[in-house]
Amino acid sequence: MTAFIIVGSSHIYHGGIYPERMLRLHENSRPGWVLPALPSVQALDEPAPAQTVWIPTVDGMLEDGLLMLVLCIFQPPDLIEKANRMFRCDWKERAELHENIDQTDLVELRELSRQFPLPGKIVVTVLMESHLLRQISRIKDYPWEAEVCTWQYARIRPWGTVEGKLADGTTIRYADGNPFTLPE
Repeated sequence: MTAFIIVGSSHIYHGGIYPERMLRLHENSRPGWVLPALPSVQALDEPAPAQTVWIPTVDGMLEDGLLMLVLCIFQPPDLIEKANRMFRCDWKERAELHENIDQTDLVELRELSRQFPLPGKIVVTVLMESHLLRQISRIKDYPWEAEVCTWQYARIRPWGTVEGKLADGTTIRYADGNPFTLPE
């Protein structure tokens, strides 16, 4: 997992988040957003509930995840109706966004999801090697309550230490002493 989005509500006085759902991004040879099914009480002989998996577009990976979040968690009826017409697959189970929907339709759904009045808060956490680091500034295009968490320090074994500057001003360096800058 290289990034995740927690969906929940914030405390009226303290901030933070009361997590309710989590969308995970896995970036291996092919990225995928995974929304695990909600746990439920079921008989022992029943299969476990399915998860939803979307293979995002590379350049729209963040927006694709946020669209998935709106469609699969909040399920606004007007957006669901449009998605059902535009997708050429059962997007509630699995969708490959570069194949299963026309790109103009995908752009339209992203724009509609951006306008959705999110009833709560999201926290987007992006780890060091995630492709989302280059896209995270797009979160500003969404009028939602959101926090973005990125890495400031990492120790990668067995290769050594990566350098960064911690919040208290402490500088850390690569094992070979080369300069290091944090992503913006």
